[in-house]
Amino acid sequence: MSIDMAQFHQVFFEESFEGLDVMENGLLNMDPGEVDPEEINSIFRAAHSIKGGGGTFGFSNVSEFTHVMETLLDEMRDGRRPVTEDAVNVLLASVDVLRDMLTAAQDGGEPDEERVKEQRAELDRVLANGSPSTEEPAQAEAVAAPAAAAEPVGWKIVFRPHQHLMRTGNDPLRIIRELGELGNCSLNAISVSCRRLASSSRKTIISPGSCISTGRLPRKRSMRSSSGSRTIVTSR
Repeated sequence: MSIDMAQFHQVFFEESFEGLDVMENGLLNMDPGEVDPEEINSIFRAAHSIKGGGGTFGFSNVSEFTHVMETLLDEMRDGRRPVTEDAVNVLLASVDVLRDMLTAAQDGGEPDEERVKEQRAELDRVLANGSPSTEEPAQAEAVAAPAAAAEPVGWKIVFRPHQHLMRTGNDPLRIIRELGELGNCSLNAISVSCRRLASSSRKTIISPGSCISTGRLPRKRSMRSSSGSRTIVTSR
């Protein structure tokens, strides 16, 4: 049984346009040099939701463009990057471009790729020219000190989906691909679940719309999100 993802598109677009309004109003109320934690967190969450929804429903251009905006917002909200008038103006212009991209996707058309490319370059410029603030002495000390061998750190992630996960439009493969973008990882099936199913004495009817398997991502290396924080994902 295949899931028609198109039935969820309208909800995604409605929520995304609402998120854009939140981002725009928040950026218009933001004063350079000052950070309202509640305001910038709301803007960041709206961008994060649009990025995640775009990836889930196959709008990769929306997801990739929003990811760059999200990176800039994340550095601003945790104090690694100052809030400047230039950064705010670039983000506001990016909201306009993102709105056009979503409108084109909703109408089944193509966005203005040249405009998208130009605005992406503006975001990259802000990220490159206004690098996150760090103390110069700490930088000099880091250069002078010999590099210490870092011990690999990672997470073991156990993923147990709900039985009806795929019936609600979720795709486990997209979740795994998203984790793969955070760092090196490998996937192992938990064999005990398979043995229990194979050895069942009663007749088992497997629905193609149900999840009956469990996966484990063993401890490898650290996987970090765009915010730099380690990620633990579990689902039952």
